[in-house]
Amino acid sequence: MKIRDPWLVVGFIAGGLIGLAISWLFAPASGKTTLSQIVEDMVRARSNARSAGKRAEAGILGRYDDLRRYTATIDEGTTAGSSPMAIPMTMGSGSAMGRQVTR
Repeated sequence: MKIRDPWLVVGFIAGGLIGLAISWLFAPASGKTTLSQIVEDMVRARSNARSAGKRAEAGILGRYDDLRRYTATIDEGTTAGSSPMAIPMTMGSGSAMGRQVTR
């Protein structure tokens, strides 16, 4: 079949018309109804995403505050010469502070 064959163009047009008729027969709703459903779904999805983001942000900020409080209590418990990372070592009969581990 050549590209300039008139039956090729007729076949494309007939196929398009048949496809259009089939899509009209099997369409679940009108275009306006379908469009309004899509808009409603997008609004609902945006709302769900926004609330999930706020929940995630609250969780992250809560963990951050917990970590800050924890590190503040550790820093308050240390003295000038010691580190919270000191490793106690037992030597002989007693216990002594061990070497300091750098942070």
